[in-house]
Amino acid sequence: MACSEVSASASRLAACLSLLVGCGAREEPVDPPALPAVTPATVAEPPAAEPIAPAPPDAPKQPAWVAYDEHDEGVMCLTTQSPTPFQSAAYQVRRPDPRMAVTKNNSLFAIVDATQCVSSSCSRNAKHTCKVVLSGNELRVTSQAHYEVHVGGPCTEDCWPVAASCRTPKLKAGTYTVHHGDKSFSVTVPGSLAQACTQ
Repeated sequence: MACSEVSASASRLAACLSLLVGCGAREEPVDPPALPAVTPATVAEPPAAEPIAPAPPDAPKQPAWVAYDEHDEGVMCLTTQSPTPFQSAAYQVRRPDPRMAVTKNNSLFAIVDATQCVSSSCSRNAKHTCKVVLSGNELRVTSQAHYEVHVGGPCTEDCWPVAASCRTPKLKAGTYTVHHGDKSFSVTVPGSLAQACTQ
């Protein structure tokens, strides 16, 4: 082989090797682009709670009027004498004198006292009425009371009854059952009034 041919072959071999080396070369790793720095969010603190103002003191309660209505309530007694107005505020139920004699063909008087007595300085509009109906040998007493009491204020210590009185028809001889509300008792004519109250 001539020298020129050997030289040409060597050149081509060098060129091929150069190409092979270039095809098989590895690329240098490329770093990913840097991410922007993240600034942590600032958390706002809640506003300070305002102090709670103390509640205003309760206004003093004003005295009030309380109304009472009673139907066929309270103590009822029979007596032979027409009741007289009270002379004392030291209230007690006016029970009949057991020595009172009941005679025939005469009337009796029913006295009904409300369930409570009232102070003269703390009461108003007091009204109490009663009625007696005779049916056979039964006497039925009905009553209605209304009064108003002042509560929550100073009152005097006197205690007056809210009372009513009514008269029976003339009674013949016999035994009578007397009713007032859900209570009753018996009276014999002629006789006495020893047990002539509903309590």
